[in-house]
Amino acid sequence: MDRRQFLAVAVAGLAGCATLSRDGRSESSPTSSGTDSNSSPEDSTVTPTPEPLDGSWRSFQRDAGNTGATDASAPTRDIEERWHRAVAAGKPATAPLATDGAFVVVSTDGVLYARESADGSVRWLGPRVDERVAPVAVEQTVVATAGDSVIGVDSGTGRERWRVELDGQVRGLAAAQERVVVATTDGVRALSPADGNQHWYSQIGGVATSPGVGPETVAVGLRSGEILALDAVDGAERWRVSLDSDIPFSPAVSGDVYVPVGPRLVALDGETGNRQWTYPAGDTIAAPPTVTADAIYVTTVDGDADGGFATPATGEGTPTPTPTDVRWFRGTVVALSPGDAEERWGAARTERYSFTSGPPEEIPLAIEDGLVLVSFDGRLVAYDAATGEERWAVQGGALRPAVTGGVVSTGTVGVSLASGATQWRLRTGDSVTVAPAILGNTLYVGSEDSYLYAMAADTGTLGWSARLDGPVSAAPTLDEETVYVGTTEGTLSALDRADGSERWALTFDHEVRSPALADGKLYVGTFSGTVRAVDAADGTVVWRTSVDNDRFVALEVAVEDGAVYAGANGVLRAFETTDGSDRWTVVVGDQSRVQSPPIVADGRVYVNIGTAVRAYDTADGTELWTAPIAGNANEPPVVHGGVVYTSSDEAVHAVDAADGTERWRRSVRATLALVVTGDALYGWGHDTPLLALDTADGSELWRDGSFEPSSPLAVADGHLFVGDRSGSVRALGPRRE
Repeated sequence: MDRRQFLAVAVAGLAGCATLSRDGRSESSPTSSGTDSNSSPEDSTVTPTPEPLDGSWRSFQRDAGNTGATDASAPTRDIEERWHRAVAAGKPATAPLATDGAFVVVSTDGVLYARESADGSVRWLGPRVDERVAPVAVEQTVVATAGDSVIGVDSGTGRERWRVELDGQVRGLAAAQERVVVATTDGVRALSPADGNQHWYSQIGGVATSPGVGPETVAVGLRSGEILALDAVDGAERWRVSLDSDIPFSPAVSGDVYVPVGPRLVALDGETGNRQWTYPAGDTIAAPPTVTADAIYVTTVDGDADGGFATPATGEGTPTPTPTDVRWFRGTVVALSPGDAEERWGAARTERYSFTSGPPEEIPLAIEDGLVLVSFDGRLVAYDAATGEERWAVQGGALRPAVTGGVVSTGTVGVSLASGATQWRLRTGDSVTVAPAILGNTLYVGSEDSYLYAMAADTGTLGWSARLDGPVSAAPTLDEETVYVGTTEGTLSALDRADGSERWALTFDHEVRSPALADGKLYVGTFSGTVRAVDAADGTVVWRTSVDNDRFVALEVAVEDGAVYAGANGVLRAFETTDGSDRWTVVVGDQSRVQSPPIVADGRVYVNIGTAVRAYDTADGTELWTAPIAGNANEPPVVHGGVVYTSSDEAVHAVDAADGTERWRRSVRATLALVVTGDALYGWGHDTPLLALDTADGSELWRDGSFEPSSPLAVADGHLFVGDRSGSVRALGPRRE
């Protein structure tokens, strides 16, 4: 068994996290309402707490035969969204915030989430917020902005605690002693982190920067080129000073007030605003200064530095000519004496940038345990705070670093503070493109961000997440104790359903799709044109066989009647489940191709071959019938109640499973991925609303164009579950009276 060493798992029960019981309910805290995850506390109180669901959609198209069918109910008339939850954490847009062993960031899609410092796994997924404003943390509350509101979120669980509506656009947040300071275009206010209650408000026009906060003073930059200082206790104006220049960064406050202005750093007396000194940096100051009791640390950038030739990271070897689109910038970090701005030490690096993107506008830094941590637009460097000696340097992102649990992170990488050794590095993604799987009240969702998420099906509450070695390539498969999931990197992993811990992992030579589970074995197809039987208990390969030499297999296989059915290019093959030996092979035609995974039900195997659906006898491969269809079909058919349903790029078709005669045809100018219940046929397609059709005649029951689906559907206990292009999964149920 080949185990991926870097697979890390976020286990339920970590400090402050909600855990899920076996039925998927939250055990550590009250269950939130079934409303949209971005709703306010006032909204959530009017909706009754939902009952746990009891679903069973255990694999790709529900079962080992890939039938895509269930007798469970689903909405046939008016529907409503019960909840939606972001599950693809995504690329960080804000600098990480260190809190209680986790890093909290906002993604480029506006998802507030927390990653464990130890392994980068997701601790919680919170509401959608503004990606332009970095959150802050005070007293176990993470505070962020959402539109014209400020929200407080529990730092341990990600649940929203309070929401306060403001006037004016938020410029930035700062954490003060037992306060959160909010700067908007119209003023500055201090809020309680526990409940959002306002302590004071100072109405000021033209605020341009985030607030800087010290023990006694709050300072902001104004569009007029002034610095305004307020009393930190009551918000009363203490002084204002004109610097006759744009103020690009928030002031740093620590007794005195330090303001970067172009190539200068100005120190103002905290009591009076009188100028103490001015430090001529030479190059443009590239971040707010960081102030400690011993020194002031400043970064600068020169976007037109002379880089000469590119050399290896070690500085050794023969210089290599640079590409024509490469330019150079020089980033410098300087340590100054607080009293007189005397330079104690300086360190500079010359790094590349592309002329299309331009040099970095910011070179942020942080101080921790005697180290100055600087993000040079992709390289994270640690310097000794006392001497300026470089301790280590790694590829590390461009955002301001944060430190917790001995780990430094810029949001996409975590490295050891002591040595710079990489602890974890993230692959970020956006959409949920594979169908969820459901058992009981737990929903399992794979994402392009290389994580598998376990969520409560009734509320969307996150239970655990497991970090895999690549994007999840197909729907998970479930048994009572285990989740089986494949990745694009070629790894099949078995994870404990209760907490996501790894039971075993097996590496294949190509992308792994959804395995079919039958009689204690997993039957797995890959892009290499092979099918394998794997012991579900320990990951041992029982047998391996080739489907076709053209290195293409219709990836999901089907299992029934002691055989595994797989389609590849111009052939359909059946293998014995006992040893992988051939049961039969059918050549579907020189010009025909198996266009989708096969489905098996009631002694027949059905496949799309482009412009027709064919049925074969599972015993010997005898062709039973061919049903021509309009257009071309490349999604698998589904079967229920003696009817086969398939979708082409022109229409949805219903044909009799016994003889292939057409029951009805519904014009739909898009290929739909289908699922079927006793009453309705549901489908989604690219650039097509979610549709529900009557199984009797194909008439439209409803359509929902309120979001863009991105995954096949799953059905459980009266609900539909589907991923969308914003990186969320949505639960849709019948409209409540």
